[in-house]
Amino acid sequence: MTRLSTTLFLFLGLLMFGDYSMARDLYVSPGGSGVVCVASDPCAIAQALSIAETNGEDDVIHVGQGTYTVTQTLTYTLGYGDEGALKIVGDSSSVRPRLEADGNFSIMKIKNEDQNDYDSDITIENLDFTGGKSSGYGGALDITAQKANITIKNCTFTENSGVALNLWSDEGTIEISSCKFQRNSGV
Repeated sequence: MTRLSTTLFLFLGLLMFGDYSMARDLYVSPGGSGVVCVASDPCAIAQALSIAETNGEDDVIHVGQGTYTVTQTLTYTLGYGDEGALKIVGDSSSVRPRLEADGNFSIMKIKNEDQNDYDSDITIENLDFTGGKSSGYGGALDITAQKANITIKNCTFTENSGVALNLWSDEGTIEISSCKFQRNSGV
């Protein structure tokens, strides 16, 4: 078999039988101003969420150390027919990243509207949420999904109001582990 036909055969085999979806790594920093969110030129967290929302891929957002002053609710909405898991992971090498609001709005809202979102799991890990507010639920973090699994690991929720953490998945599992809740109202 020639080299070209071997390569073509392997490629077609992956398409037919393999899991060929790949995660896209996006990098953010407190002063990030990059456009494509690469490690050498990180972007703002809102930019990374926007890219992840529209690229149809599994995404891992790497949140660098520091305090992120959130001036409006960070949003991510996965619509009908869209695909892709979302994982937001804070740098845990020293001091976890902190998402800080001024107490006038929710910090982050993630919504998965796809009825067939079995492969669109949502994971939030190694982040601190401070100063979020909601008149309803999810002052710090509000995640809703139809069938996706939701995992929150090693996060801290401090001085948030309006139920700091709101998680809902109609058919998926919800796991909260190694998280701390301090001085929140409505929890």
